Amino acid sequence: MSIEVCLRKFTESEILGLGEMKSIKKDVVSALQQQLGKKPEWKEGKSEDEDSLPLGGWTALAQLQRYAAHIDLADKPPEKPEEDVDAFEEDEHLLQYWESAENELSNNHLRFRHLIWVGSIGVFYIPVDFPEPILIKEEREEEEEEENEEGIEYISIGSSYQLLKELNEINQWLNLQGDYKELGNLVTKDIFENEADQWREIKWAWLVLQWMAKQSIKKQLTICFE
Repeated sequence: MSIEVCLRKFTESEILGLGEMKSIKKDVVSALQQQLGKKPEWKEGKSEDEDSLPLGGWTALAQLQRYAAHIDLADKPPEKPEEDVDAFEEDEHLLQYWESAENELSNNHLRFRHLIWVGSIGVFYIPVDFPEPILIKEEREEEEEEENEEGIEYISIGSSYQLLKELNEINQWLNLQGDYKELGNLVTKDIFENEADQWREIKWAWLVLQWMAKQSIKKQLTICFE
């Protein structure tokens, strides 16, 4: 399944219905107010149809998350990308991140929380600066869960500001000379199609997310993974 990264108003996401998104937005505002100690300044701009880029499959995001986790906890990138999809669940550095999130351990030392503590669908980055990603559990009836076992289990909310900061730090190792628009379509296409570069998939994901984070802040729109 390919992930499309879009810029929209939060409640205009196509993942869930308008009523559900309005309800989730109230929960997010409440969680932000608790984190920040005040009502968040969350203004939204106007959605534009052209604000959309393909990220690739779920593994593109997972590869970038694994790359970041190794930088943070091993002080260096992994030796090579992971080819076995099932092995992502056993990567010791990713496991440290996920266990910290699940157990609510002290995590101030973890540098890439907004990039890593997300899923692949049901992911949003909003144009508000806040320290901790927000996870909202989806409430479902038992019958609904049985009928839709592969549906969204939780909604994850990150900060576009924090995502941009984390991506900039990761680029100390990737050494990309610009984002998606700065480099231009031909250069970014060459980066993605360069099969001699084992990190090409990760670089593409970085280029897309870097550009979208900057646009999210500039246009005051939410990054949606759809």
